[in-house]
Formats: sequence, C-alpha cells, structure tokens
Amino acid sequence: MSIIYRDESIIAEFKSYDIFGSEGVGIYRLKFRLNYSTQSWPEKRFEFKNAKAEVYVKGASQEYKFLGQAEPEKPLFIVAASNVDNGDIFFTINLNSQQLSLIEDIRRGDDLFFKILILGEALGNSGSWSARDELLIKVNQREWIDALKQMNYGEFLLFEIPLPKDAVHEEIKAAIDLLKQAQNHYLLGNYEDVVSTCRKAIESFNHGRNETEKLSEAVNIYSTNKRNMSKKQRALFIREALRHFTHLAHHVSDTGEAVSFTRNEAGLALGMTAALLSFSLEN
Repeated sequence: MSIIYRDESIIAEFKSYDIFGSEGVGIYRLKFRLNYSTQSWPEKRFEFKNAKAEVYVKGASQEYKFLGQAEPEKPLFIVAASNVDNGDIFFTINLNSQQLSLIEDIRRGDDLFFKILILGEALGNSGSWSARDELLIKVNQREWIDALKQMNYGEFLLFEIPLPKDAVHEEIKAAIDLLKQAQNHYLLGNYEDVVSTCRKAIESFNHGRNETEKLSEAVNIYSTNKRNMSKKQRALFIREALRHFTHLAHHVSDTGEAVSFTRNEAGLALGMTAALLSFSLEN
C-alpha cells in the first residue's frame, strides 16, 4: 500500500513488517515495525508527518474489530524528493491483560490478522493534504507466540515454584517441566493437551513427594470428618480433586464422545496445578 498526495503522487510505499512485544508496568506493549521506501521526484518534494495509527484485529473467519490507537516511537517524518529513501518506522500500542485475553479468544490457537490504518499529514506543492494508508498483516501462530513471550504475557498463569536448594529430585524437576509444557500448549490453543499434561505433572509430583498415601487419607477424612481437616490435608484433597478433574482429558464421556475443554477450563487446570504444587513445596 502507499501514502499518496492529492495529485495521486506516491510519497512512500510500505513493503514489509515485523511484530515484537515488550513488557511495561501493568501493561503489555505490542510493536509493529513497518519498512518503507520513497518514490523519486527530481523536481518535486513531498513530506509525510504527524502520523498516528488505528489498529484492528480479527481471527481467520471474523470481521475486524478495533483494538486501539498506536503511536510512533519517534516523530514520523518521511521526505520524498530526488533521492530514494528507505527506512523503518515503529508503531506501539499498549494493551492490558484483558485485551490480550480477548485477542487469544479471537485467535483460538490459530493465526491473527491485523489491519493498520495510518493517518497523517502530507505536504506538497499544493499545500497540506490528509493522507492515509491501510496495511493488512497476517501474523502466524509462531510469530504471535514469540511476541507474547517477549511481553511476558502468561507469566501470571504459573506461579514461581521454588525447588529445594540442597537436593533437587528428578521427579520434581519432571513435574516442573510438564508445567512448562502445559503452558506452551495453552499458548498454542491445545486445551485438551493442557489439561492432560497438568494431570501428568500432578502425578509426577505426587510420586516425587511420596504423598500417594497422604492423598488417600485426605480424601477419606473429607468423607468422615472434614471440619477437622488441617490446612495441609485440605490442600491435598484439592490436589486429588484436581487430578480427578484433569483425568477427563483424552477420555470419552458415557455417551462415547470425546471430552473437550475450553480456554477458561484449561486455564483453571493450569493455574490451580501451579498454585497447588507451589503451596506443597512450601508446606
């Protein structure tokens, strides 16, 4: 697409893009790098400045929805004259966690499509002119996940799990690795795999901590004397209940249908698994 002056003269054309992510304080920053080249006008001079951008987003089979305003990282000033010029401009849009969560709902584990509407002031021999350009950008799954990681989005899903400093058991390391796998499945939109991997993490942790018998005792006490359960016993009971919940993944229901999980349900399993394992290491 092109930035065009009022007499149909092309000032600049946008040819390529990249996206990046970075973390702010309480926000996430999504950055678009747009590469441009100017046209050569030996006897004319055009300028394009004071640009801002509107960002829209959609999934594979949806309509574009307005996401927000993006600002250039530095004042944008493009000149088209006798010499051809090439350069990069960066537009940044600040997003909160709710917006990113909604984008993930739109994405559904697949690709994303952005529409960047660039609006600015073009100057030439006939004075000032309101110029605009529209770029349609496809961001594949891998590019988007990389941007999310650069933003540190999703870190709040997994609590930090401290390992014992004096002796790190292989079984506990395996459970933590499984949690990381579950998080990657979550970003990829493989929600059944999130839940089944959480089950494996819980079972690996139970084995490593040698708590199978304590888990059975907690379940029995809940059935007979739940009011007198200790905090530790209640946490063990919740962990066993969560393992029971996650056991549905990759199994079929009574009617023979595969049990599916939504993003929210996968997030429930992932967050609870991380929290319960972190709690158990400290108690």
